[in-house]
Parts: sequence; C-alpha cells; structure tokens
Amino acid sequence: MLETDRYPGIPIDQQRILELEDRISELTNFGLTPLQAKVYARLLMLGPSPARYLGSVLGINRVDTYRILRGLRKRGLLEVLMSEPSKYVAVEPSRAIEILISEHEKQITDLRSHSRSVVSWLDSISNSEVIPPGLQSANDISATHFRLKYGIQMVDSLKKLIRSSQVEILKIWSAPGLTFHTQEGLLAEFEKAATRGVKIRGLVEITNGNIEDVRYLSQFAVLRSAKNLSTTLRYTISDSKIVLVNATQAPLEQADVMAFWTDNNTIVRGFAEDFARKWETADAVNFAD
Repeated sequence: MLETDRYPGIPIDQQRILELEDRISELTNFGLTPLQAKVYARLLMLGPSPARYLGSVLGINRVDTYRILRGLRKRGLLEVLMSEPSKYVAVEPSRAIEILISEHEKQITDLRSHSRSVVSWLDSISNSEVIPPGLQSANDISATHFRLKYGIQMVDSLKKLIRSSQVEILKIWSAPGLTFHTQEGLLAEFEKAATRGVKIRGLVEITNGNIEDVRYLSQFAVLRSAKNLSTTLRYTISDSKIVLVNATQAPLEQADVMAFWTDNNTIVRGFAEDFARKWETADAVNFAD
C-alpha cells in the first residue's frame, strides 16, 4: 500500500484514520461533539453505510450510534438511503460547514434579540442589595478609584477612555504595544478622537516592522520616539483625569493583557509628570511628504 511522509511506515488506509483522530477538533470548533465529528468524517470516508457497520467501525454501541445519526440527520448533515437496511450518507463538506456556520449565526441573532431585555433586568438589580454594616470596610469608597482590568475589559476600558477624552491624550506605545493596538483596531479610535479636536501626544518605539503604523499615527498625533519602551511603564492619560497603565509584558494577546486603572488625582499627576520628563528627552518624529 501507499505511504506518506506524515505517518511513515503506516499503510495509507490507516493513515487516514490517524489523521481523522488528529484533526477531529477542527470539526468540534464548528459545534459538533467529538463523536458527531467522528461519525460524520467516517461516513465521508466510507460512503453510504448502515448504522450497524458504522458503529462497529468506530467502536460505538448501537444506542449511541443511532442517537448520533439521528442528531446529524436533524441538523441536515446526512441523508438516509431507503434501502434494507437503511444506509446513511454524509452531505458534501462545503454544505456541512455552511450549515454549521448558519447555526452559529442564528444563535448570535437570537442572543442579540434578547440582549436588551437581559441588560435591562441586570441594570435593575445592580447595587440593589445592601452589604451589612459589619462587612463594610473603611477603604471601600477609596478602593473604587483603583481597578485592575483584564483581557477584553482592558481593551474596552481603553476604548472608553479614548472616546470620553475631551482635551488631550498622552500615550506611550512600545513596539509590541503598537502592534497590539493595530490588531485590536485601537489606532482608529485615536484618529476619531483627534477628529473631534482632542490633542494627542505620543511616545513611540519605532522599528522596521511598525514604521507604517507610526506613519499613520503621525497624521493625527504629535509623536516623539524613544528606545526601550517595552521595559518602562506604558500608559494612557486622558484629560489629566484618568490613567490606564499597561501591566503586561510582550507578547500581547487580548486574553492575557492586564492594566491598572485609576482616577486618583495624585497618581494621575505623577504619571503626567513622568510623561513630561520622557517627552523632553525624546526625539521628534517627522515624515517627509
């Protein structure tokens, strides 16, 4: 029998079985259970097959085999040949994936249609329960001015900070940070703020890989370049009222990022002074037309 380089020494038929096991998670990502994915993929390999034979090939008992086949049939992922015994046929892959994607799209549509009522209910119960006096801390009020933001919260907080800015934004971009901002579509938020009349000043770490992003930024922000910004504090200051301090080292992924948020006047002023010192020693960024 033929062999391939991926599974040397193994006959081609067995290689296909091994590949099915290796890649089954790609189908589960579309909403199938592991067993559903195995049954669908094996039907593609076998062609029209009776349930008993399919179950024996996969090592699945009779009850589970029919349950899985019934579920796939209801979802439109297989057809039944009217023979004796009945045989099952997997629909073509492009149609199967289209069906699974449509299921996800419908779920999202349904969630959106119910989102307003759920948000309204959650808003109605927000802060509706009083903490017993004995459990309250003298630091509770001041603690609301210091928060840690994780993952999507950090990204959302940065967007909110930019969108609420009225006068000036001070920003430090390390090279990995600038890449992250590009990937998350955050640079466009700064451009919109500048269009509203917000003054943007930024310190940026320039590399061969981010020169185009820096060029884009320079169209609406006053920039100065500095080195080794990845090893210093990176932060965003809005209107001298709020600071969001990046607390994550590169490489940056949305799920892993973390930031420290505060509107404490003393701390915000300290970061503003730090920015001013760095700004004075940085080099101007100019691009020739």
